[in-house]
Amino acid sequence: MNENLEIEYKVMVTKEEYDRVLSRFTDVTVTVQTNHYFRAAGLDKVFRMRDFGDHVLFTHKKKASGGRLEHEVVCAEVDPNKSPEVLEYLAGEGMFPPFEEVGSLTTVRREVKLPKEADLCLDENHYGEITDYEIEYEITGYKGRKKNFRKILEDAGIVYQKSPLSKQARAIQEKSRLDLSKENRP
Repeated sequence: MNENLEIEYKVMVTKEEYDRVLSRFTDVTVTVQTNHYFRAAGLDKVFRMRDFGDHVLFTHKKKASGGRLEHEVVCAEVDPNKSPEVLEYLAGEGMFPPFEEVGSLTTVRREVKLPKEADLCLDENHYGEITDYEIEYEITGYKGRKKNFRKILEDAGIVYQKSPLSKQARAIQEKSRLDLSKENRP
């Protein structure tokens, strides 16, 4: 089990804004990942199983001073009900199987390593019938600052406004909308 403190800033952008920021960088790593969000019956706590194709990463986030504390385990498969390490950790958090998938979201992530400060992640997200764009600034070192992120955005003509909903919330909301739409069909 790995633990790390996540400190990040996010902003939702249009496709045009996304492309403008992306065009400013040449050394970009592209990754495709699918986040599957799970919940135990009767609980509001949600955790993520992120599928990279060749491995899966379980992540559970908890509020912490200065950010969010991420608890992570590399797994062989997406189904958390079949992972002893995940089940053991979740039991310690008062979460017990069976776990149901409450949403999923596929991201094409274009990542730029910024010197000694942060990673800039340009995310193209697909979930349900929606595609959206988000830019994340993930602080990796002491020198990473929100003002540096704001400068990157300003240089591309974008005003920083905190993303109103997380990827998790957007994916769950869209799945609920689609499920409700199916129920209301004749």
